[in-house]
Amino acid sequence: MSSAHGITPALLEQTLSATRVDAQDGTLPEVFHSLSSDTRSLQPGALFVALSGPNHDANLYVQQAVTAGASGILCSRPPAQSLPIPLWVVTDPLAAMTQLARAWRAHLSAKTIGITGSSGKTTVKEMLGLIVSSRYRTGITRGNLNNHIGLPLTLLNCPSDRTHLVLEMGMSAPGEIAHLAELAQPQIGIVTNILAAHVAGFGGGNLVSALRGIAHAKGELLQALPHDGLAVLPAIDPHLALLQSLTGCAILSFGPQSSGADVVFTPPSYGDDGMLSTLILPNGERFALNLPGFGPHLWLNAVAACAAAYGLGLDAAAMQEGLSRFKLQKGRGSVEHGQVGCRILNDTYNANVGAMRVALEALSHMAPAPQRIAVLGDMLELGEAADTLHAELAQTILALGIQRIFLAGPHMAALYQALQSSPGLQLFHYADPVALAKDLSHYVGHGDAVLVKGSRGMRMERVVEALHS
Repeated sequence: MSSAHGITPALLEQTLSATRVDAQDGTLPEVFHSLSSDTRSLQPGALFVALSGPNHDANLYVQQAVTAGASGILCSRPPAQSLPIPLWVVTDPLAAMTQLARAWRAHLSAKTIGITGSSGKTTVKEMLGLIVSSRYRTGITRGNLNNHIGLPLTLLNCPSDRTHLVLEMGMSAPGEIAHLAELAQPQIGIVTNILAAHVAGFGGGNLVSALRGIAHAKGELLQALPHDGLAVLPAIDPHLALLQSLTGCAILSFGPQSSGADVVFTPPSYGDDGMLSTLILPNGERFALNLPGFGPHLWLNAVAACAAAYGLGLDAAAMQEGLSRFKLQKGRGSVEHGQVGCRILNDTYNANVGAMRVALEALSHMAPAPQRIAVLGDMLELGEAADTLHAELAQTILALGIQRIFLAGPHMAALYQALQSSPGLQLFHYADPVALAKDLSHYVGHGDAVLVKGSRGMRMERVVEALHS
């Protein structure tokens, strides 16, 4: 029915109500070596699942999948011509893939860790993956495949010889984490934080109510944990008590040393290339750690990963070994060097209110520079509270002493207005990042530190590209 190396045709047919169209030569592969929904990254021997969306018909890519080396097709409409590989026809390929992932998860014996939160999910996933894989055969979510499509794909591409599985879980509405957790069946759940992200999906008008809604939605992961499981929670989050109330299993908290959490980090020091701190575990073990970048939030991510690793029985040596290999991904707080000799803090992947504040704090920690320049794009999906939340960033900017600010997008007009009366600022506002990028190079010099950040939809990486050209 199944193989250590992947999904078999027998498992597929026993799991799904599917009509099979045999290959021209009548043969079936023994096993599908992977599963893919994208012909551009499909590996030979894969089962191709034709997932159509509102703007594309994936059934049209079946022939491309064959050319790329697929050994089977799962689709909703067979092509007119016969194929040299077997094909299964189902009413809904996404539902079929989800059902197949559920069956494959039942075959896996891996200890599973689920990670959710408003920010830091991907970083914690990478950090924990590095720690656990230093001792065990570990499956890890690739990239940010963390939704109702990505998580089933991750499960289906996990070989059965993996002893541990580290899964990222994202959401934009209630019920989505519950669905992912039901598929993943985690024994350990990490909530990184609760911030004003995807507020529009939770009413958006009343921010306090929306944040509680987000906490409940993220907490669906905690409700899915078994009684002998482990919840890893942020000690300094205002919603800690609410999160604690959602689980009946053991809890480990993480935070700065001042929080009194179970796993903590000491106040970090900052150098030219990164940060240094000491991490302390519940059993008293401690170890020094250097991290790249300048974001203090990275220490929260590190102790969250270490708390989960501690729950798995790993020691400080494994944690130090794994985290010593951590590198920032491009666009997630990575430091780059621009054409004019400036240093760019590239945090363009995405943005919410909390993440914007910690990015500004990271800019303030960069080694002395002639100028510290903040280049900020709109934070999206904040609903009716959007302009208020943008304007409130003024307090952070003024407290940190950042004096040259470039803003892009209609919502950033609210921040522009909030800062206009503040003396000593050089303040600029543009309709979009393209217009901003054309002017920015005239204001940036050798040695300057430049933060570039905004929501994914703003595509602030275009500003970074301009600084490199």
